[in-house]
Amino acid sequence: MTKSRSVATKMPGVGDGAAGPDESLSFANEVAARPGPLPLRATPGAVLGWAWMGGVLVLACLRAAKIAVFWRSVARGRMLPENRLMRALARVKSELSIRSEVPLVVSSGVSAPAVAGTWAPRILIPAGFAGAVSDEELHWVLRHELGHWKRRDAWALGLLEWARIVHWFNPLVWLGARAARLDCEHACDEFVMRRAPSAEACAYGAALLKVLGVVGGQGGSPAAVGIFENKQQLKRRIQMIAKYRTSTSWSVVAGSGLLAIVAVLALTRPARAADTPKPSTVGDTVTTSAPAGWQKNGERAEGYAVGLDRSQPHVKPVSAYIKSIVPDAPGFGGFMQSISAEDYRGKRVRFSAWIKTEAIERSANVWMRVDGLSGLGSRVLAFDNLQGRAPKGTTDWKNYAVVLDVPNEAEGIYFGFFIAGEGQAWFNDPKFEIVDQTVPTTKMPTRPAKRVPENLGFDQS
Repeated sequence: MTKSRSVATKMPGVGDGAAGPDESLSFANEVAARPGPLPLRATPGAVLGWAWMGGVLVLACLRAAKIAVFWRSVARGRMLPENRLMRALARVKSELSIRSEVPLVVSSGVSAPAVAGTWAPRILIPAGFAGAVSDEELHWVLRHELGHWKRRDAWALGLLEWARIVHWFNPLVWLGARAARLDCEHACDEFVMRRAPSAEACAYGAALLKVLGVVGGQGGSPAAVGIFENKQQLKRRIQMIAKYRTSTSWSVVAGSGLLAIVAVLALTRPARAADTPKPSTVGDTVTTSAPAGWQKNGERAEGYAVGLDRSQPHVKPVSAYIKSIVPDAPGFGGFMQSISAEDYRGKRVRFSAWIKTEAIERSANVWMRVDGLSGLGSRVLAFDNLQGRAPKGTTDWKNYAVVLDVPNEAEGIYFGFFIAGEGQAWFNDPKFEIVDQTVPTTKMPTRPAKRVPENLGFDQS
């Protein structure tokens, strides 16, 4: 009995330090009472933080996608730039003392001239744009875009775009970025005007309006700094151009004021289609581009302005004008049109108009030319431009005419107006008509085509 009782005292859990049933229950309650990890709670700060991060991520992705689509569109529509465009770029680079290589891309995926690319900016020109503007207007556009390139505006506006993304919740940042983009255009306008002769303020403003007429508008892209964003912005910029010029020379005050009127009145009209540009108007009185059906031309056309002027009526209520816009205007400038000679072969035609002049330095001219074909291309068959009888100085309205025969081999007839040197001339009631043989021709002598070769041995200097 004693030995059995001794074995019982050695059973596990009894007398050997192990917890009994009551002690185990107490330990379990103690463990359960210990504090565990705190549950996650959606505090206002956490919610705002996640919302901010989500907004940044979404806007950054949208911006990246928009830029990718933009560059893909540019790449798909890319084509070789015209020689005329590259020559104009080289000339403007020389004027601005830019020696670095400036990449120029012509693409149908671009809606308007722009500078794009943060780290490697390049000039983007829409396909067909160079052919729709004059040499003078093309030079103004390239001066503006090279101003953006030289000022590194694409890089600066890229930083502004990221500021809008990071501070997407702050409307003041968005408004500030928009204002900075507009100020960037004003600064670039000043960059151009500061390097241009004072007499060319109107020409620069008119070029901006012509660009609006050609492209019709510009789609915004965070990757590009365009020549304008919208019509209202362009109106304000032209007003700023006028304000800038009034502080430099009283001789430009009238032209600058006129330019401001152009912006206010012309830009309130409906947007024009890109493939049918029309003249811009100044209070329904003066236009700043060639009349419909005519095109600006000339040896140095960038030194002259053309358009319509309702303040100079005569036989008809509207006159066309040509005026010099640079001192000592070189060459000549004007506007013209051409027609097929098919309906006029074997006939005599007359082109006439009333002309009024003001301080014309060399001449104001009506002209006409009849061309045929030869083995080397076109050949002049008949030509006259009032040589020896053209008005100059200041004169009142007088009718002038050129009369030419149209040979049976004629292919085209070209006619128009031009002035040479400084001054201004108005042209009213132009007429193109068939006349009988009693009306004498005014044909200037033309050099006949050679029938045999000459100086084949290079022995004549």
